[in-house]
Amino acid sequence: EGKAIRRQLDGIMDELKEKNRNVEDRILNSPNKRIAPIKNEIKRLREMKDMEASKEDIIAQNKKIIEVCKTYMKKTRIPASGDSEYRVDLVSDLLSFTMRENNQLSTELSIEKGETKETELDAKIKRHNERMEKKEGFAQRKVAQEKNRLRKEEEILTKVKETAKLCKDQLGILDKTRVGKLTSEEYDDFRDALVEGSKLGEDSSMKDIIEFYKKLTKVSDQYVLTHDSLLGPITNDGQKRLESAKAFSEYGKKVGKEIEDKAVFFGDKDITIGARIKSRKETVEDLKDRTEKQLKVASDKKAKKVETAKKKLGR
Repeated sequence: EGKAIRRQLDGIMDELKEKNRNVEDRILNSPNKRIAPIKNEIKRLREMKDMEASKEDIIAQNKKIIEVCKTYMKKTRIPASGDSEYRVDLVSDLLSFTMRENNQLSTELSIEKGETKETELDAKIKRHNERMEKKEGFAQRKVAQEKNRLRKEEEILTKVKETAKLCKDQLGILDKTRVGKLTSEEYDDFRDALVEGSKLGEDSSMKDIIEFYKKLTKVSDQYVLTHDSLLGPITNDGQKRLESAKAFSEYGKKVGKEIEDKAVFFGDKDITIGARIKSRKETVEDLKDRTEKQLKVASDKKAKKVETAKKKLGR
């Protein structure tokens, strides 16, 4: 029972950790003074996690974050502006995640100590799942949910393949501009990134894919900064490379954000996108088979009830 609860909570937390990391980053980047106490506690928590603090210490620090979040929410019950409403939403998300994380850590500590006692949230999750499984259409919704996840993964792969082609094509164009073999460190870094991008595909992990778009943006921006703002293009070839770097900077930012948004709920980002899609397709097929069997059982039961009722009525 305890292990089952732990697996269930692990799955939930894996889906939320990265989203919460983004929330924390946005809070840390806020210049608002009222949110400063929360920023300080987040920084302290990150330091503790980097130092691999004990679960007991993390739980204690999480309680401080919960306290400052609740204090902030009380002071800002009616947001004064769109910006403050935005911050309230961030703090609310942080509060919800931190409470769930503390619940998970408490459960893990209980299991490690040989205790299998459920916390209040454990019991709520269990009762909720049991109710949901009994509701009509639950199995069909589960299939639809997995199909939606599969669609997002396939969209990511499509975009990754598009990026690989763009990088490969651009390499051919850029190589024709290197008259006199003029080059620079920034250009070499930019070109190396395009070479890396041209190799993206089904064997690329989500971690590698996300990191690539960050790298592409970084080296493109660095090239633009050096050869536009500081030096300026020396030749027509330099102008073409500059235009290329500007285009890929915008592309890297746009597509990188799209993919990160789709990948927010991916637990293990070290799995290749091809393997993930294959596994998801198998899951969808398995769920469809189980759903069909469940529907048949339900249909047979209904038919049996109807037949029994007819016999009782003497028909």
